[in-house]
Amino acid sequence: MLKRGTSRSDIVIKTNILSISKRSQISVFIVLVLVIIGIIIAMFIFKPENKNITPDQQNIYNSIQSCVNSVAEDSIYFAALQGGYYDVPDPKENYSFIQIPIYWDSGKDKVPSKETIELEIMKYIKDMLPRCIDNLEIFKKNGFNLDKSKISGEVEIIDKNVNFKLKYPLTIKKENFTLEFKDFSKTVDLNFYERYDFVKQIIEEQKNDENSLHLGFITDLAYKNNFNFETININENEVLISLVFDKNSEKPFIYTFINKYNWKK
Repeated sequence: MLKRGTSRSDIVIKTNILSISKRSQISVFIVLVLVIIGIIIAMFIFKPENKNITPDQQNIYNSIQSCVNSVAEDSIYFAALQGGYYDVPDPKENYSFIQIPIYWDSGKDKVPSKETIELEIMKYIKDMLPRCIDNLEIFKKNGFNLDKSKISGEVEIIDKNVNFKLKYPLTIKKENFTLEFKDFSKTVDLNFYERYDFVKQIIEEQKNDENSLHLGFITDLAYKNNFNFETININENEVLISLVFDKNSEKPFIYTFINKYNWKK
């Protein structure tokens, strides 16, 4: 029954408002549910493979991941020090405790490709990561049995950093439990690609005069891009060139290569 002064149109309007309000509440509820579901999914995605992992087992995973982190970073610095290589091919020179490739070989450009450097960094990972894990105190002190499989995966040098995606099946056993891990990743926040590109620019400039060291070009490049460089004559025809980045930091980044000329007569 209508109240006096209330029209049917008023009732329709009020009914529509209530309906819209309910739909709004339902929409907000659905959004909240979706957010909660997303958080739950993310928690499962970013945890190690074992769902019911204990704090002690989490410590094992964290220790292994710490090896992944340190070896990944070291691999980049070591590769740069050896001109982008872990196993340096000929032509090369031994210098101190490292081997350095010849990038400019009497008129020939021998700079490795980015893809080659990525593969060389992966070689370092495959060699050094198992050693790091074998030396972890958590395994030495607690009597764990550790079974390791082959490492696979990829290294990707991109604009601002270097990404590591590794598959390294590990089985850790001790008495009443077995723990398995496989997938590891690390992103190193270091602009390797830009620094590699500076080297390529130096070699490209070298092509304008095959038998001269272009110190002016290197000096100008270093000044404009805020890095240092050093040159050492290692014999009558060969000059070792080191580009030094972050010189005042705790861990300078040094990219080293050799240019060979026909100076000896």
